[in-house]
Amino acid sequence: MTLQEYTNVLPGWMKYFGFEEVPVHPQFNALKIFRRTKFEATKFGNEAVYCFVNHVPETITYNELSQISSTNFSYAAGTLMSHYNDGVRGIGSMLVVFNLFLVEKISQEQYRFSTDYCPKHFAAAEFPSVLDLSTSNIYYYQKTPVWGWAYYNGYRTRSFQFFSPQSWARVGK
Repeated sequence: MTLQEYTNVLPGWMKYFGFEEVPVHPQFNALKIFRRTKFEATKFGNEAVYCFVNHVPETITYNELSQISSTNFSYAAGTLMSHYNDGVRGIGSMLVVFNLFLVEKISQEQYRFSTDYCPKHFAAAEFPSVLDLSTSNIYYYQKTPVWGWAYYNGYRTRSFQFFSPQSWARVGK
């Protein structure tokens, strides 16, 4: 699947999962941003979910991916998350940021990033994934940290559902 094909169909799938597209500020480096707020009794109440989609070069490093993921998380937490609509993190709401990095062909360093990067946040999660457009395989954190046992399988499942063309093919049947 090409980048253009993927970015053309992604908004439809995000809408299918209850997301709305958020306009991207011209100075912010993301292809697309999506948002959904949903009440989750198992979490802190409202769960504000933001999905950032970035197309990155094959040469991008682990540290550069970490920096982009962290910047996206900070942008969602500091600029996009509304205390009026989403609540205050930890007091009636939780923030989840899915960072999707689109690459033409995944490198070993990008694969290592997808399986190792797992920052800790209060009442929030930052869950990056790397989608290899040449194979449609999606890669993400496979371990479950002790502090995240109640959440991490759900993050993996949702990342696959939201972003993987393989998942979309199953739904479309």
